[in-house]
Amino acid sequence: SILFYKYLFNELGMHKLYSYDIEDNFVIGPDKKIGFVEEGRMKEHLWQDGKYKDLVFVSLFKDDFLHFIKSC
Repeated sequence: SILFYKYLFNELGMHKLYSYDIEDNFVIGPDKKIGFVEEGRMKEHLWQDGKYKDLVFVSLFKDDFLHFIKSC
């Protein structure tokens, strides 16, 4: 949520947030809208449901988030 990110960046002074998830579980659409970008991918890193799956890493920098907030 936007309020949670505001709290992390403004109140706690975070510079960068990051997350990772299995490619099938990852919902990048809404996160991309607020500035999250894919930073990396570990190809065929995990075995799940009978096949190898990628692990996706994403991040959000404070400046990118603030730019998003101003454009709303």
